[in-house]
Amino acid sequence: MVEVGLIFKMKSEVYNSNLDKLSKEVIQNFFDKIKRLAKDDDKIFIALSGGTSLNNFYENLLKFASNLEQKFWSKIIFCFADERIVPLYNQDSNYRQLKETFLNKLIEKKNISENQIIKINPNSKNPQIEYSNLISRVDIFLFGSGPDCHIASLFPHHNLLNEKSKKFLIIENSPKPPKKRITISKKMIENSEVSFIFFIGKNKQKAYDNFRNKNLSFKNCPAKLALNSKNCFVVTNLK
Repeated sequence: MVEVGLIFKMKSEVYNSNLDKLSKEVIQNFFDKIKRLAKDDDKIFIALSGGTSLNNFYENLLKFASNLEQKFWSKIIFCFADERIVPLYNQDSNYRQLKETFLNKLIEKKNISENQIIKINPNSKNPQIEYSNLISRVDIFLFGSGPDCHIASLFPHHNLLNEKSKKFLIIENSPKPPKKRITISKKMIENSEVSFIFFIGKNKQKAYDNFRNKNLSFKNCPAKLALNSKNCFVVTNLK
């Protein structure tokens, strides 16, 4: 496990200053991973993240959706790397953001159906347990790093970074509002096949520099946890 610094042999870096060209290259790698996983599994669980870093990737994925055969789309189950405990159509909901900008369009194109999206029950007494029961594993993570290097709702120096659970976790004191959320655990990343982590835009330069800083641990920079997937693609338009 990567405790301190980066082990560059464990990851592939995808760089291009042109966002469209960058997204096209990442999408090819993304589709290749889906095809490989489809040989062994009937379902492929893909955890989505909100935020701005993945917007261009999602937009281009819609454009090139037909490049992936329907037999592969039919195996995909989308879930969320983290979610805010708010009503599903609240402005803070990752489900709402991604449903309106991305997932609904995949449904309209008949790439996926509604039942291929797993959403939380915000009214549940134990939403993290209920969500974990619906998702046996995550095969592919799509992460955007926050300016502070958080991914999902795993924040720097937070006690959840010490959790050894292999399931979703509840966080009730998030440094960013809303305070109550569920999030994937560190162990779930370690057990995944591949992570794609995006550092896009000048406001992510500091996060990217910290990610590359060999003297910082994952507790300072949780984005480094992505390196603990079996494969990791670091996607950036930054130098």
